[in-house]
Amino acid sequence: MLLFASIFGVSRPVSIVAAILESKSLFVASNGHQAAVDAARRGFATLNSDLLTDLAAFLAWEDTRRDGAFCQKHCLHRVGLVEVQHLAASFERLLVDLGFVQPTTSRQPTTSRQPTKPVDMVVVAAVVAAGLYPNVVFVDKSTSSSTTSSRLTFWDRRKQVYMHPSSINCGVPISSAYLGYHIKLVTSSKVYLPVSSAVTPLALALFGGHLEYPWTTFLDRTSHATVDQWIQLPCAGRTVMLVTELRRRLADLLQRTTALDRYGPCFWIYISWNCVGKLATPSAMEPQDRALVDAVIRLWRDEGAQITCAPNS
Repeated sequence: MLLFASIFGVSRPVSIVAAILESKSLFVASNGHQAAVDAARRGFATLNSDLLTDLAAFLAWEDTRRDGAFCQKHCLHRVGLVEVQHLAASFERLLVDLGFVQPTTSRQPTTSRQPTKPVDMVVVAAVVAAGLYPNVVFVDKSTSSSTTSSRLTFWDRRKQVYMHPSSINCGVPISSAYLGYHIKLVTSSKVYLPVSSAVTPLALALFGGHLEYPWTTFLDRTSHATVDQWIQLPCAGRTVMLVTELRRRLADLLQRTTALDRYGPCFWIYISWNCVGKLATPSAMEPQDRALVDAVIRLWRDEGAQITCAPNS
């Protein structure tokens, strides 16, 4: 996830997300007022994502110059926020040390007092999707005319799972057909997802596993592609050709910069911190690579705008 963040120029917000995954909840209930905590957290709700919601709360806290009154008003745990800040800074330093990010682009959150730069949450969401894969569930909307999660069915392949009450996605409309998740919480009767994040079809097509499509796809105006033999992505033949070419070029970009040739087209499944090499940062990319990254970002933004504007029941 951090490696892709360096490619798409969102290393800092994704470092914060990675730190959030390793930390306790940023929100705390005082005197058992859980309802107030839930309401405060929903005030930061972002793109059907628990992780982006917590990221938005963290960035808002930074913009207030880490004001204690802000924490009290929004039920935020200041100690937890500071811990996330320090851990995120360590992830950023790691990216610099490994050569994935230029030192001048790495911020020092513990000392900086500058306002937080605007974050492109759509790009961050796509990179987070890459990090969560293959932990994906299908949002089955055929069981209800409503898009509210309490009336929908969620499938982890053939096993049904449920939104945990603590998730920002519990009881709200779900815009995407798929959600990524961090962990499962197994009880005696159900399997819950406490942390989930909406995943768009393009993110799945680019960062998922093996992409398959029937040969008739190229002859049809409407068809579908399949990721890892179970994720169905409706798309026209020309779209499949575009996605296939983007996957190839992204693979080529990483293979040229991190010497991952032996992993083939599903390279992202095998990326780990054992990889040695220097990755071209956004400011140091070759023009053709910069154009590729910009094109993918524009597609994500267009797709995000379409999903955001889609009507909810």
